[in-house]
Amino acid sequence: MTKIHFPVNRHICAYTDGSHNPNTGDSGWGVVFVVDGIDVGRAGGRLFGNINPFRAEIHALVGAIKLTPPRSIVTLCTDSLHVVTVFGKRHFDHAPDLWKEFTNAASGRIVRIEWIKGHADNPYNLEADSIARKVAEG
Repeated sequence: MTKIHFPVNRHICAYTDGSHNPNTGDSGWGVVFVVDGIDVGRAGGRLFGNINPFRAEIHALVGAIKLTPPRSIVTLCTDSLHVVTVFGKRHFDHAPDLWKEFTNAASGRIVRIEWIKGHADNPYNLEADSIARKVAEG
């Protein structure tokens, strides 16, 4: 997995996105890490198997949180309103396996998930989307 060097004791913003191409069945996730307005690293991963768009979005959260240091304060920014709603209400009926993996990985961190409007000229969101698409293509 990618190693990102984070400044110590700084709030981390992770812009995440999942991508699924229904024509090819390929999926991926991408993340851009920002600390104090500075891009400090990027990562992504290809997903195999029957991955729907919702699961791809959660995979992005899992991948991002696993890369952050223990005891960090992290805001995960996603353009998936569904992910934000499910997390906020703690209704993990859809993709419970991934939510369990996420909550286990997030243990010991202070985590908030925020919705941001997708494809709305936020350069970090656009880059996370680009990474997810490129990784999905192989």
